[in-house]
Amino acid sequence: MVRRVFITICATIFGINALSAAAPENGKGKMPNFKIAKTQLSTSPAAKFDQAAPGIRLFNIDDIRGGGVRIKDADAPEGTAISHAEKKTEAQRVDLHKRTFTFGIYEKTWKKMLQVGYVLKNRLPQDEKYHWYYMGNTVLYPQLVLWMHQNWGLSVELGKYYDAAVPDQEYKIYGLLKFQGPGYVKDSKQPGDIRLAQIALVPIKK
Repeated sequence: MVRRVFITICATIFGINALSAAAPENGKGKMPNFKIAKTQLSTSPAAKFDQAAPGIRLFNIDDIRGGGVRIKDADAPEGTAISHAEKKTEAQRVDLHKRTFTFGIYEKTWKKMLQVGYVLKNRLPQDEKYHWYYMGNTVLYPQLVLWMHQNWGLSVELGKYYDAAVPDQEYKIYGLLKFQGPGYVKDSKQPGDIRLAQIALVPIKK
């Protein structure tokens, strides 16, 4: 009893779920040694990479969840994309486009935020085209999620490609995004929107 109280106090002091980590009977087992980023990641369009290279994992439209809406978009690789602004009210759209675009990597079992990042508006291309954006490095876990922007309106279950045979394989994460409208591009006549077409996991060679 005394030991359990001590563990609980330590968890409170250090902000760590020490009790869960020390108690496999909760069904989670031992908490992984998560690599948590200490600073936020500021990103801009990344250099192109070979999507057909060995080991690359692609998430397409059917893998994307959250509050986005599937729409036709001839610029997207599959001819469709997930829109963040479609079916939102005008007030919601105004709020959406005022805020800095944010994203993060979250592990659901242990409730751990591993990475948080953002895309600055002054770094956005002014062509209203799709570009790959770097979103951090991570190894995979069964319940790992990539979330994007307000209320996780766009999200992808990265854990889909978790492989217990290679648990230490690390990946670079990229999102294929298009920012359009006057909130992002000067003098644009397009309706304001953020669209996601694909997510890529690119293996890091050791």
